[in-house]
Amino acid sequence: MTIYDVFNGDADGICALTQLRLASPADSVLVTGVKRDINLLARVEAQEGDEINVLDVSLDKNRAGLLNRAIASKGASMIAG
Repeated sequence: MTIYDVFNGDADGICALTQLRLASPADSVLVTGVKRDINLLARVEAQEGDEINVLDVSLDKNRAGLLNRAIASKGASMIAG
């Protein structure tokens, strides 16, 4: 199982990730970008059993990735916060 932490690279995103990992320590693949690089879910190649944590990203810019049937059909779980 791979854990993906998808977050905006600004202060809010970094703080959200820090709080998550202080509460639930885990090794994860970090998926982030600079302030204007926000279409982040498109970069995740999830497989069955993977976990995707989405923190402080634009729903408008990531809607297609969030609703991506490939992620859901492969059995990955997504947690948005």
